[in-house]
Amino acid sequence: KYCRERYTDLATIDDQADHDELLRTGGMAEFWLGLSRTRVTDVFVWSDQSSSS
Repeated sequence: KYCRERYTDLATIDDQADHDELLRTGGMAEFWLGLSRTRVTDVFVWSDQSSSS
């Protein structure tokens, strides 16, 4: 919610290429991902509401 109110969003990894790029540019630095588990269905979803699988 904080990010969306400021017109930005958390990182979403859509495929292996995104994952590799994040590791390449971020190295071993800490970063936030927009992945969370819903309380109702106990399923992980990205902050844009897309499926994590």
